[in-house]
Amino acid sequence: PVRRASAVSSASTILATELAHARFFQRDYETAEKQFRAAVDFDNRAIPARFNHWRVLHQMGRNEEAEGALDALQKMIPTDYPLLLKCRARTLHKIGRVEEAEILYRRLVENIAFSPMFMAILAADLGKNDDAFKYLNTSLEQRNDYLLHLSHAPEFDGLRNDPRYAELQNRVLLSKK
Repeated sequence: PVRRASAVSSASTILATELAHARFFQRDYETAEKQFRAAVDFDNRAIPARFNHWRVLHQMGRNEEAEGALDALQKMIPTDYPLLLKCRARTLHKIGRVEEAEILYRRLVENIAFSPMFMAILAADLGKNDDAFKYLNTSLEQRNDYLLHLSHAPEFDGLRNDPRYAELQNRVLLSKK
């Protein structure tokens, strides 16, 4: 289906982004990065494509490029936009600017309107596993759809060895019934 869909319209930003997203979850980061970049090149105002391009660059450890992708996003959306702050904190932490990442983390913790799922991803990235599980449990209470990706989303790789992870996965499966 992926080959057929890409043959139908390689020019569609939405289609390219969705195909790249599938590759991201398959952990085919090289292909995903090319597809996200193609979507951004086709429509440089496509915020989802830009965000996901940052995401795959971040996952690949291409930190300078990831930071550049965030800088481009920052020109398009408000600087204090929580999703942008979360991404910035994750990138800062990965490039060793831990203190700056912690400042953004605390700022986001104070923002109660921000999604617990996004906070779980950030906490996991910063090695704050207790916080990550607290936010994941809140996400489960809120029935956040992203929990369906829990078993394969690379953002949670750092939590997989924790016994609470398997317990949470079981609770997610039970909640789907």
